Amino acid sequence: MISRGSARFGLYSADPQPALLVMEDFRLLSKLTRAKFRVDASALAQAELGDDLSGRFLALRASDAERRSVHPANAVLAAVGNAGAYRALSDPTALPALLADRLPRTMSTSGYSRPLAQLIDASLGRRHRPSTTLRAAAAGVATRPEDRARKIPALLWPAWTEKLAPNRLDREVAASALAAAVILVGSDLSHGAALRLLDPESPGRRVSHLMASLGRSRAEGKSIGAIVELADYLDRTDTPIDYARRRVLDYSALLPEREWQDVCEEEGVHAGSGRRWRAARHALFALVTGSRVDAAPFPDSLTGQARVLARDFLASAPGRVRKALEGVAVAFLQANNIDEPLTWAPPTPDAPETVSEPDVPKAEKSWARARPGADRLAETLPSERLTAAYEAGRSTRELAVEGNVARQTVARALERAGTPARPPGRNKRIDIDNDWLRQRYVAEQATIPELAVEIGCSNQSVSRFLERAGIPARRRGSASRADSLRPHPIAKDSALLRRALIGQGALQRAQRFLFACDYATLTGAARALEISPTALSTQMKILGTASGGDLFVSAQTGQPMQLTDTGRRLKRELLRARNAHPELWGEGGA
Repeated sequence: MISRGSARFGLYSADPQPALLVMEDFRLLSKLTRAKFRVDASALAQAELGDDLSGRFLALRASDAERRSVHPANAVLAAVGNAGAYRALSDPTALPALLADRLPRTMSTSGYSRPLAQLIDASLGRRHRPSTTLRAAAAGVATRPEDRARKIPALLWPAWTEKLAPNRLDREVAASALAAAVILVGSDLSHGAALRLLDPESPGRRVSHLMASLGRSRAEGKSIGAIVELADYLDRTDTPIDYARRRVLDYSALLPEREWQDVCEEEGVHAGSGRRWRAARHALFALVTGSRVDAAPFPDSLTGQARVLARDFLASAPGRVRKALEGVAVAFLQANNIDEPLTWAPPTPDAPETVSEPDVPKAEKSWARARPGADRLAETLPSERLTAAYEAGRSTRELAVEGNVARQTVARALERAGTPARPPGRNKRIDIDNDWLRQRYVAEQATIPELAVEIGCSNQSVSRFLERAGIPARRRGSASRADSLRPHPIAKDSALLRRALIGQGALQRAQRFLFACDYATLTGAARALEISPTALSTQMKILGTASGGDLFVSAQTGQPMQLTDTGRRLKRELLRARNAHPELWGEGGA
């Protein structure tokens, strides 16, 4: 065997193996043989190694001279191991019994001959990985993996994915794994290397995990053979699409937002938010290239629900929108000098070759326009009337309200009519009487929102008018409201109450103060009012500050809280006002 460079006996008769690999087989089987003879003397007798060799081995076994190691301690052990290995290799039927229960489950078969590696896998209950089977298969025509990758989308065609992996939950991962599996047929690539030819950024770990179990279930029992047949068909066929060329195009000009709005306007559907446009753009990229929506080279990446929306976009969009988007995709390909059908799929055994189309959506309710489009605007405001109204000073917002459309629809109609847009903030000129503004804002304490409603402009415009008139603006907040700047009517002529009962919630604070006077602690009063002690304490601090000092002396051990002089005066004034004007007191405290 060594002189010839190969072995052709016994196990290697049908598949001669290189001498170096067979020597490694001898090394392993020699070790297993010695281990077997060490514990089973009857096996040694059945091996018929001769009395001289058997006797010497038994003598060594009885002494301490034999060591349990990979390398034999002397020539006797080497002779026994190699003789036993030779007899086992000469009679392959004896090998399974020699290998059984003597190998670790995680043992690697690299470095051993192919026939022995197969027996080791069988002994350990292993089956070949699908990628190994595919690499060993041969398609009808020798083809480079790169050439076959030009004919395959990064996600295998949906009909083939359904046929080869019918029960996989994540169809995108299954389609990615299957596309790479077609590349593997008859090649020397790893599954990861084949995957990178189609999609360098694919989720490799998830794809490899799926590939390891492909074909194991009953539903996928014929998948490996079908993949080989598909690879053979692609090698023999001039396919109409070059996916490799499509994957490297510049897609920055594919479906800009304005074009998406025009499509929706023309088809009479709601364009939705920016999220719907981004989903449409990513879905169109996936349709053109046969790749994942995540692989789109757009600056706005997809996450979570947005990714799901993009994956299912064409299937859920109305038929007329889908057809319009397909027209956009065809125009994009033609602009890049590509004269190919938009989509194509090879025939499955139970279906003819066809151009694939997305499923027809079941409902279009979410796409229905809430307001009419350009055609309805033309009925309400013809182009001449619309232009005249805009040039007369009316804003796009006002025209949109009158026409019951979106402002963008009005803006596009004006643009089509050739009417230039006015600069922002110059829709109409408002003349303000500064004396009137001072009277309303300073003397009458009107708020900025109230003035904006009266004038018919924005809050920011009112602020600019005040600044031009030299009127200092009040601090923002509740104190700027007119009704919060006056004492509550129950205060009447009492100087103390006119200070205490001012601002929002003043009467409620007074009511809760009288309520708390009957309790030993603020905590007990708050519990009875069913509010938090912090809320009640904060209200009493606000009331005390307005009244001129603290209202309560905190409770001490064994002593309830007491009213301060300020608190006693406030209580006396409040009781007098309540008794004098019960109609103004309200029902409120607790």
